[in-house]
Amino acid sequence: MVDLATQKKWDRAAPNFDFMAGNGAEKRWAPFKKEFFSQMKPDNKILFLALGTGLDLEHFPANLTIETIDISPVMLAQAQSRLEAYCGSINAQVMDVHELQ
Repeated sequence: MVDLATQKKWDRAAPNFDFMAGNGAEKRWAPFKKEFFSQMKPDNKILFLALGTGLDLEHFPANLTIETIDISPVMLAQAQSRLEAYCGSINAQVMDVHELQ
């Protein structure tokens, strides 16, 4: 069962998320993310939790097959253009991480 309070919190944050997170910390961490994510190979199974607006996708290597979830449908809606731009296969769905078994 989805934690509705948490979902609503992230739905409310979504419209401003890129502005809040996309400049400072995201730019500082970009080289480290690119290096860390470079370890992922096309034959790996990738499960990416808490996609948010998809800011991390630009640091992923191409040609991966990724399953990703986020609790917020509004975040995933905002991530749509980044999902479409990713050069690989990516499936994103709304799910609470606590539902994974």
